[in-house]
Amino acid sequence: MDSEGKTTITTILGKKTTLQHNDFKNILEIITKHGEANESNSNNIADILQDPRFLNVTTQMINDQNWISELNPDNVRVLTSFNKMSKLMVTTNTVPISEPSQMNTSSFGNNKMRKSITQFMTMDETEPKTWFKIEPVITCFTIIVKIKEIKNKRGLTSAAQIQTEIEKLLIENDNPQIKVRKVIPSYECCKIKCETANHRKNLLELIKKERPTWQCETQLIRPPQIKLIGVKYFNPEKNLEQQFIRYLEKKNQWPLDKENNKIIAYNQTNQAHDLIIQILPSIRERIEKNKGWVNVGHGDVRAIDYFNIKLCRKCANFGHAIRDCKNMTRCGYCTKRHNETCRNQQNSNEWVCPNCRRKGHNAFQVICPVFIERLKVEIEKINFPYESIMH
Repeated sequence: MDSEGKTTITTILGKKTTLQHNDFKNILEIITKHGEANESNSNNIADILQDPRFLNVTTQMINDQNWISELNPDNVRVLTSFNKMSKLMVTTNTVPISEPSQMNTSSFGNNKMRKSITQFMTMDETEPKTWFKIEPVITCFTIIVKIKEIKNKRGLTSAAQIQTEIEKLLIENDNPQIKVRKVIPSYECCKIKCETANHRKNLLELIKKERPTWQCETQLIRPPQIKLIGVKYFNPEKNLEQQFIRYLEKKNQWPLDKENNKIIAYNQTNQAHDLIIQILPSIRERIEKNKGWVNVGHGDVRAIDYFNIKLCRKCANFGHAIRDCKNMTRCGYCTKRHNETCRNQQNSNEWVCPNCRRKGHNAFQVICPVFIERLKVEIEKINFPYESIMH
């Protein structure tokens, strides 16, 4: 970015301690001109990263749930990439990430700035062996539509008929404030994936006006969730849960957020607890950078990503746990119906997955394409751009 662009960002920030959505919009307009931030375009973005307040600002923008939900996915990706690059600069300049306001790069020339970026981009970023990569999934603002009067008929499912009706309505509509990415048939319903929260809101109003008998349900976009494994000395009393979260925020230098950082559930295992915690996207990114470790006072414990995907150990079907299973037993290693331990359990060459019917893996492995599709559906509901899954 040229000096004029730098001055513009500095002018927007001024001496403000609190930024408004209009400030966010102006900053976003500047950075989106450059596309996603990466090493290849570091020549153009070096100057913008020299403002020591930039990391704080982009983090505020990402964590403002109301504001970011109105953005289209492309702008979210650009903003996230600039936020990541700013974190890289903080790290390579050995300034504590919790105190970005102290970073002094005013004496850096463009060459030194680009060198710092390149050094970090080429650092060893070996991830734990249990983690796995995931293709980018765009957060979707979804409407689930059911039409009661439509039933299955020969050669045509109710979902396919609902899809046709939705597509007819969309073709009839010429409102530029309604943009739909895809209409997907599901079980006795259809999912409409909209580009932004505003587009979804406008489409809901259109359906209510033009097709009042349709039943519509929206999927909420939520922050990421993690599971902390083996937390000792955790007191599950409700009034102490928030106290424990505040402790984690202070101990790990996480951003304080009483609304989004919270305990969702917990499960006692021997003398410890596994905790499912909802956190801000910026915290999830820090944990990944820390190789999946979180300090809980008595030491570091492993954090893994948590998604609401249930896989029954009895019948190997998705959608329920073993305690709720009413199906016949089906082996997750050979697809056969037997109650005893499978003789192929220790022989991976004989594994056949009962869900995708492919050889070489079992029903409980994350490489199964059926599991990956379920995972992508869950990621669509989360405001975090997953690249690796902590597993």
